[in-house]
Amino acid sequence: MSYYYFLPKPTDEIDSSIVVTDLVANSRGYVHKKVSFQLPVYQFDFTLKVWRLRKMPPKNSELHWQISSTDLDLEPGQIAVVVPIELNAVAPKTTGRLPRPVSRKVDGSPVASRCSLRLHWRGVSSSYQSEYPENMADRHDGQIVSVGFGGNTNNASTESLFCAVNVSRDTSADSATYRIVAFDSLGLAIEGTEQRAYRNACHTIVSRTGESNCGFGFAGIGALFIPLYVSTSASTATRQMSFEHTHPPSTMFWREIAREYCMPKFRQSWDGTSNQ
Repeated sequence: MSYYYFLPKPTDEIDSSIVVTDLVANSRGYVHKKVSFQLPVYQFDFTLKVWRLRKMPPKNSELHWQISSTDLDLEPGQIAVVVPIELNAVAPKTTGRLPRPVSRKVDGSPVASRCSLRLHWRGVSSSYQSEYPENMADRHDGQIVSVGFGGNTNNASTESLFCAVNVSRDTSADSATYRIVAFDSLGLAIEGTEQRAYRNACHTIVSRTGESNCGFGFAGIGALFIPLYVSTSASTATRQMSFEHTHPPSTMFWREIAREYCMPKFRQSWDGTSNQ
């Protein structure tokens, strides 16, 4: 499988950066291996409904690239998509379909070729190993459930954010928006929480102390997305930030037999909210 990378701009105060290396970190053996490629950066043009080439960044060193949302002047809610392509490939300036990302593997290791995605807020930052699978970007419809919004806090200075990042590779077949609904710890949709999110964007839901933290999780209907959870706190003594990505509930179960039995039980409790 091949992978895209993305740079989100969740709010006006939070920026992002990624680091991509051409070293193959998960190859078998003891000799470091490299895969050469170039990294065009695309952003979706909502007026013309095309992907527009924003940048062809050079390497920051012999081994890696570093790209920032501030370099691209992203506005809140926007994303940029970074595509590893062959060295001799031509990156189109505008396109209705993102180029296919090259595989960065040199063997059959069943691991993802990731980048380091870091969010920056008021002088502090947090990161995780990130990617956006090509097969997700190729799906024009779908449903997803994200469990584990840990935003409950008694700290008056804390904000908890849920961010849904969608990448739709071929924009011609997509509708403009999809739905996001919060559900509670019983798996039931919370009335009045449905929001519309744009494709090829970062949709952010903010929850502050004293407010409902949108229950136990979120379900998306009409598109797939990468769920990101961010927590920021600015007390008088220090600033803190946490940033993580959660996986679909199917990963809670080991082997297909367990998934085939347990996931339908989960879905029944969600009252038809999700099929994933």
